[in-house]
Amino acid sequence: MDLNESAYVDVPTSEHPCVVFIQTILYSLNVEAEKEASLPAFAEFVSTELQISKSAYRGYDKDLYEKLIALSEAYLLLHSGQLSNQSIGAINESITLLKFLSESRSNLEAVPYGYTDFDQRFTCYSEEIKHRVDKKFRSPMVTCPTCKNEFSQIDFNVVRTLNAVKCPECKLSFSV
Repeated sequence: MDLNESAYVDVPTSEHPCVVFIQTILYSLNVEAEKEASLPAFAEFVSTELQISKSAYRGYDKDLYEKLIALSEAYLLLHSGQLSNQSIGAINESITLLKFLSESRSNLEAVPYGYTDFDQRFTCYSEEIKHRVDKKFRSPMVTCPTCKNEFSQIDFNVVRTLNAVKCPECKLSFSV
């Protein structure tokens, strides 16, 4: 990574327990079995947003947690018929943890009751989602195909969706 590229990288500096729990849940989903429900894109998007929330510059963002709750609930409404009971349960557990985070800034460093044995409850099927999120943080720079503006896709001021980012200069959304 050269010096110009590193200037755009806001490396996560905090390991908030609930955020780590949610990411662990998402990383444990068997996304290959449920691609038709866009589960890989959903899990990657939520994991990326949570990874960005760990930044020292971002701080506590109740709106982000509420946005992820609404997105997760809407995702379940649209795709529950295509998901396994295990995936539905995992997403519901993620929603519960996001609600815990949205209640108070002090919950960033807290562990909810009943989560002391958390790591034993989830086993990782694949690290595909984690690798894709990590790759975004190792190489965050993207170039808009229209205006050729180069920007960091993980900047907290960049608009992201499940399948695209929006160029901050020309406002074009494109897939990365």
